[in-house]
Amino acid sequence: YFGLILILPILLVTTDAIKITGGGEQTKENAPSAIAFMEVAFSYLFMMITSAVMGVAVLRDFEFNTEALMFSTPIKKFDYLFGRFFGSFLVLLLVFFAMIFGFTIGEFMPSRDATKLLPFSFWHYLQPFLILVLPNLFFTGAFFFAGGALTRKTVIIYTQGIILFVIYSISQNLMSDLDNREMGALLDPFGIRTLGYVTRYWTPAQKNAMTVPLEGILLYNRLLWTGLGVLALAITHFGFSFNVVRSGLFKKKAIVEDKQPKIKPELVKIPSVNQHLNGWTIVQQTLKNAWFYAKMSIRELPFLTIVIAGMCLLVSALVSSIETFGVKSIPNTGNVLGSLGNFTPFLYALSLTYAAELIWKERVVKFNLINDAMPVPDFVGLLSKFFAMIIIYCGIFAVLILVGISVQAMKGYFDFQLPVYFEHFYVGQLVTIIFYTVLFFFIQVMVNDKFVGIAISILFLIVQLVMSFLGVEHTMLSFASGDLGTFSDMNLYGHFVKSFSWLSVYWLGFSMIIFAVATTLSVRGTEELLKTRWFMGRHRFTKQIATFSILALITFTLSGCYVFYNTNILEKYENSKTREKGQALYEKTLKAKYEFMNQPKIVESDIKVELFPSKRSMSADGFYY
Repeated sequence: YFGLILILPILLVTTDAIKITGGGEQTKENAPSAIAFMEVAFSYLFMMITSAVMGVAVLRDFEFNTEALMFSTPIKKFDYLFGRFFGSFLVLLLVFFAMIFGFTIGEFMPSRDATKLLPFSFWHYLQPFLILVLPNLFFTGAFFFAGGALTRKTVIIYTQGIILFVIYSISQNLMSDLDNREMGALLDPFGIRTLGYVTRYWTPAQKNAMTVPLEGILLYNRLLWTGLGVLALAITHFGFSFNVVRSGLFKKKAIVEDKQPKIKPELVKIPSVNQHLNGWTIVQQTLKNAWFYAKMSIRELPFLTIVIAGMCLLVSALVSSIETFGVKSIPNTGNVLGSLGNFTPFLYALSLTYAAELIWKERVVKFNLINDAMPVPDFVGLLSKFFAMIIIYCGIFAVLILVGISVQAMKGYFDFQLPVYFEHFYVGQLVTIIFYTVLFFFIQVMVNDKFVGIAISILFLIVQLVMSFLGVEHTMLSFASGDLGTFSDMNLYGHFVKSFSWLSVYWLGFSMIIFAVATTLSVRGTEELLKTRWFMGRHRFTKQIATFSILALITFTLSGCYVFYNTNILEKYENSKTREKGQALYEKTLKAKYEFMNQPKIVESDIKVELFPSKRSMSADGFYY
């Protein structure tokens, strides 16, 4: 974790990704306000590291069955709990202090442009850490620590992360309304929106010279969430049971057992069974396991929390999207689909969380050795969990379509365009989330550590967001880059369908390859070391997996060649930096000749324009003077 948070700031400040701070051309890259924004954003983006360090501080005893030993020692509950809390919190501070080292190292890298930098000041890095990051780590650490200690369940920690995300989203929605901006700034648990609210009217000179003052709404925000962290620790102390077996809130009624045998064992005739292990057996095993995992997942608290929270924010977004600055918009299918996109972050959270949960399901409940001894091929377990996720996605998409149609009907709009809904969700959205699900499965199998796998998955999503700033923009290098684009009532999805189809085939081939690798190297039995699994993989690489891998490699290679031919050979590929240089050259070339000449101006016009969206063409007839 220290290494991740050390390397990312160096990459951020030594590439164009520094532009995400939004300081403007006149604001220096290492301005105090820009540093404060980057540090507080890091504390939010790497919240999963906080949960991994703090959430399992007490939970680890129950996972490794050492709680009876700990609770039988002459140690007080206060010492046990807060010893664990402060010990883990010191580790957490060390981990996140790495970003100060990273930013400091990045400032002295030779690739930095000295004209865009202020003189180095360590206080500019330390001050926002103390007033923004430290309270964030304390509150979230206390929150996750309380969840792990009181519930003794790992899945609750995921649920807590979703709750914090929902609170942050609510504060973000409040900030969009001018009358509620101060309330939104106060309720932001991470202080990101609060920081933006405080510095919203700062001039570039102020951003370059002033550190963020701990006063006003920012002070109230920090006191509020720090106080809630203290409250969480108090609840943990009074609510934690210093016993292996906890007493419930309600006493269960004793069950009187019927001692009379209902059947006589000696009279039972055991039927003879003939085992059939063939292709149809494997299909049945896969489908039944997929349905079992799907039913089990949708009943769990994290799943319900993610879906319910997402739906609540979705309904809020749909209602607010009907009117913008007092102007009402028609709730047509295109507008509703745009609002339904607010559920996408929850979809990724669901994929990331349950990729980890399903991979580790048997090992968490100590059933893995029994399950691994069953006469089931290696790929059935992973494939059935993958199909379970697809079943879950399809069910969620059906609910989203129902929500969208209901909103349209309530607003008196009945042109639902159901084919567009199904194409958007069951083609565009489903294909993309399937690729990410396979990737998350692959990461969990290779890393073989649930929390580290989740952290790496989140890191991958973050890198995906900033890849364009790092100069990596080609569709063949951006994972799951196929996109149908925005739906238009004029030309539907237009010419994007063809590019989406070929890129989907390309990434399908890649996903098939990593799925075959994950199947071959997945943990089965007691051997968990990657080196051991690698040697065992030679025996698990069956003819079926070999055929599947060759087909995947052919698909990936041929489709990649076609995409590259159309992108780089038939067309001239340019990234944003190349286009920016071309624009600069264009301006410099023509400036000297035309800068001070009188420019023409249209004074009268009468033009008739015909658009042909299906052909991507137009015709214009008329005149202008």
